Amino acid sequence: MKKILFAASESVPFIKTGGLADVVGSLPKNFDKEEFDVRVILPKYACMKAEWKEKLQYKTHFYMDFYWKDRYVGILETELDGVKFYFIDNEDYFNGDKPYTSNGIWDIERFAFFSKAVLCILPVIDFKPDVIHCHGWISHVLPAYLKKAYIDDPIFSNSKIVLSLYDDMPETDFAADFKEKILFGGVTEEDVKILETPSGINLAKLAANWSDGIILGSENISEELVQYCKDSGLPLMEYNAEALQNGSYVEDYNSFYDNL
Repeated sequence: MKKILFAASESVPFIKTGGLADVVGSLPKNFDKEEFDVRVILPKYACMKAEWKEKLQYKTHFYMDFYWKDRYVGILETELDGVKFYFIDNEDYFNGDKPYTSNGIWDIERFAFFSKAVLCILPVIDFKPDVIHCHGWISHVLPAYLKKAYIDDPIFSNSKIVLSLYDDMPETDFAADFKEKILFGGVTEEDVKILETPSGINLAKLAANWSDGIILGSENISEELVQYCKDSGLPLMEYNAEALQNGSYVEDYNSFYDNL
C-alpha cells in the first residue's frame, strides 16, 4: 500500500479561503483505499468553525525546538470520508480570527513552524510516507528541511517530495534575517542562498530546488516561477482545469507519484 501525506494550510470542510482547500479536501478521499493510505496534516486554527473543532480528538503533544525555544506541538485528529486528518496545535502561532494575517513576516514564522512540526509528528503517529505532498506556500521550507535536516531519519528513507504550487504566495517580502532563522540541522546558508532576496517567489523556488516533482495547481502562477520549474528538469504536471472538473486528476496524480 502506498502512503501519501498531504501537508497544507487549508482543506474543506475545515477551513477555506481559496481553491487550494478544494483540492486538499476532495483528492484524498477519491484515492482507492485498498491501494493508498492518504492522510492530511493541517494547522489547528482558532478560527475553525466550532462544529469541526468539536470533532477533533486530542492524541498527544510534545515540545519542539524552533527559533531557539521549546515550542508546544499538540496533535489532534479526526476521520472524514475514510481519511485521517491531523491538526497541529499551537495557540501562539494559530490563534486569531483568520488563517492568514496581513503580516508576511509573522506568517512565514508560523508556517515554518508548521513545516518542521509536520516532519516531527510523523514518528509520533507512526506514519512512514512514500510521498509527502506539499500544498501551497505555507509548506515551502518543508522540502529543504526533509532533504537536509531529516534525510538520515529512517522514517523518511524512501520519501519523495511533491510540490503543488498555487497563486497564494504572499505579496510582501519577508524579513531580511529570515534566511538565518530557518537554518538548523543540516540546512546551511548555501542551501537557502536563493533567499538572500526573501520574496515569495524565491521561497517557492527554494521549495522547487529540494522537491522531486512539481504540480501546477493554478493557472495564475507567475510566468517567472513556472519557467523556473520547467528549467529545473524535474517531473512537472501542468495545470488541467478539465481534469479537476471531471475527476480524472486522481488518476493523473497517481501516475505522477508512480513516476517519481
